Amino acid sequence: LSSGTNFCVVHNYSQYKIPPTLTHCYVLLVGNFYGLHGDHEKAIVYFRRAVRLNRHDHSAWVLLGHEYMELRNCTMAIEAYCKGIEINKNDFRGYYGLGNAYEILKMPYFALHYFRQAHKLKPSDSRILFSLGYCYDQLGLNEEAKKCYRRAIAFKDQEGTSLVKLAKLHAKLGEGVEAAKLYTKFIAQAETKGVAAHLIDEQGFAHLFLARYHISKGSYSEAEAHAHKCTEFVPTRDEGKSVLQEAQRMKAAAQDSSNKSGVEELGSLDTEISPIS
Repeated sequence: LSSGTNFCVVHNYSQYKIPPTLTHCYVLLVGNFYGLHGDHEKAIVYFRRAVRLNRHDHSAWVLLGHEYMELRNCTMAIEAYCKGIEINKNDFRGYYGLGNAYEILKMPYFALHYFRQAHKLKPSDSRILFSLGYCYDQLGLNEEAKKCYRRAIAFKDQEGTSLVKLAKLHAKLGEGVEAAKLYTKFIAQAETKGVAAHLIDEQGFAHLFLARYHISKGSYSEAEAHAHKCTEFVPTRDEGKSVLQEAQRMKAAAQDSSNKSGVEELGSLDTEISPIS
């Protein structure tokens, strides 16, 4: 069936109460339809029917867990994910879902355990690697966090979230050179490939860091350019203006100092050269 036909089939089935004889497959289809269209409460109704029709379908339990997570009902999500894992211990989605649920509940050690399990099953998934890195980050295990963020970047973290988190971690640890490299890479990536909605304002913070970094290195023109960019983003606008003024002031002072040094050198040359008789 084409996607348009699938839409019609799902829509028609969803107009009526679910008859007891409705097949497991169609119940899943309707649940997926509602989930994809953001009606998570209706999706839950259909996925609950799906697991009643076939309690051994681990995917139905995992999908039910996902829908509960959308409503931030972590308790019910955990129950559903655990049922899915009991049936199929090799589905990384259940472990990953449990990790996310415990992360929301502020239980990082539990989250870390389940993210590790998910990583064992799917070691090249950048989302899992990012989540592992974030857990380590929250627990202050900085070197482990760096390794996970780097691996997430290596496995094509398309959004750039790992890049930003790694830059922030280096900045927090006072590793300015590494942070500057990563923020520069993030900005270049954002300008060429675009950036996810939740990272738009991070561009402003990246420019703010780089503006201050270049001031510390005496590269005032670069600092000015980044400070100007800060003013394009609401969260960094005011601070960007302040840093811009600082960069301009220090640039002017450096130029004045350079000019005075030049004049003094010329004066010393005049005294050293004796007049021609």
